[in-house]
Amino acid sequence: MNSVLLEAFISAVSWPNIIYSFGAVFFGVLMGAMPGISGTLTLALLIPVTFGLPTASALIILTASYCGAIFGGSITAILINTPGTGGSAATCLDGYPMAQKGQANTALGIAASSSFIGGVIGVLAFALFAPPLSRLSMLFHSPEYFALALFGLSIVAVTAKNAMRKGLIAAGLGLLFSTVGYSPLTGFIRFNFGITYLEDGIPLIQAMIGIFAISQALVLVEEKGANIAGGKIVGTVLKGILIPFKYPLTLIRSILFGIGFGALPGVGTATANFVAYMTANRYSKHPETFGQGNPEGVVAPEAANNALVGGALVPTLTFGIPGNAATALLLGALMIHGLRIGPALFTTHAIITYTMVWGLLFAQLFMLIIAILGANIFAKVTLIAKELLVPIIVILSLIGSYAIRGSAGDIILAIVFGFIGYLLKKAGYPTICLILGLVLGQIAEINFQRSLLISDGSMAVFFTRPISGVIMAIIAISLVSPAIKAKMAERKKNRNN
Repeated sequence: MNSVLLEAFISAVSWPNIIYSFGAVFFGVLMGAMPGISGTLTLALLIPVTFGLPTASALIILTASYCGAIFGGSITAILINTPGTGGSAATCLDGYPMAQKGQANTALGIAASSSFIGGVIGVLAFALFAPPLSRLSMLFHSPEYFALALFGLSIVAVTAKNAMRKGLIAAGLGLLFSTVGYSPLTGFIRFNFGITYLEDGIPLIQAMIGIFAISQALVLVEEKGANIAGGKIVGTVLKGILIPFKYPLTLIRSILFGIGFGALPGVGTATANFVAYMTANRYSKHPETFGQGNPEGVVAPEAANNALVGGALVPTLTFGIPGNAATALLLGALMIHGLRIGPALFTTHAIITYTMVWGLLFAQLFMLIIAILGANIFAKVTLIAKELLVPIIVILSLIGSYAIRGSAGDIILAIVFGFIGYLLKKAGYPTICLILGLVLGQIAEINFQRSLLISDGSMAVFFTRPISGVIMAIIAISLVSPAIKAKMAERKKNRNN
């Protein structure tokens, strides 16, 4: 094995693979920073470029560009409250408030450092534990997926803080939006009001662009002041790079979420992103500062979404089951290059596979270097006058919405959700709860229906299966514990009086 790893390392650092890796990361960062241009689309654009290249080089280019795109999405999330990719949405919640305070380069440093650490550990987890992790992921079926989705939705109780009722209403609204279009099991069209465009449901990325970016542009129009950062930038990117080490538990927990959710097919980057953020909020010593520029709120989602890359490779390369849409494209590229999925990748084709692993590790390093060199330049976006910045945000948002599918309907939908997000913000409803309902609604619905089908309509299936039963117990404890803590605090206060 040592000789294989050494040979793979030499292959990864050789010319031109090392250049391919850097170039792919740089291209991925640029693509990810453009609203709506996801890591999946980045891979789709690069696959034809790799046809004439050696297999190892092709895999390095594809995986490195995907990592770059995930980090690139955090750049616009932090600077202009516009998630470049779906996996960067939760980064907006505290990254953008930091930018508003003039701490854009610090926030970018936090994102880069968290992404680097999460990415490296995720890749190492794949390289070391692919077989056992793949066996674990195979234990998850419809009841377990439903329980996970329900766990994600239960975190609304935490994120809504003192506005519990408004949080639940926003989450319910998100769940309603998730039911628009074809039923996942029956195929019947629901709630589209006769509009053909809505038959396929509400596209998540376009909705997020509207809720985060366009609504923020409307808010900026109302605000006074020349620019977001108040005319100056404070802090440094190097300071930001060290901040994640102040939150080791949040970092480790978020990385585990990323690897775990990545290994579960179909769960998605956005789910890991939000669950990591909500959990960090729940266990933070200062949960009241989340949403106001808490660095911990940037560490959690960024560590999770990059760790997810390694996790998503587990079912893809061991069983041929893509962890997400991007790894589905990667799976197709592997087949085009004549590789057999399964144990052969770690035996017959071990050198190619571990060359890709080394390439991924170098990609994380290049991503960190690009962030360090470019952060001060990127941060200057926050010094642009609002009357210039608002049109830029709107134009980028509309171009990004259109670029995904080339549909004018996507532009209209982003604008509609922009106004919905704006109205919710003005009324004090947490938009993150709306997004959470929209993200998890479909996962919850389809797995709930499948679970009832396989159990002949018995709800007991969610509690009698070991994994789903444990998750349900955790949900119950998480919902009851705040009330118990409040009661205990009240009794202690009365005793002291």
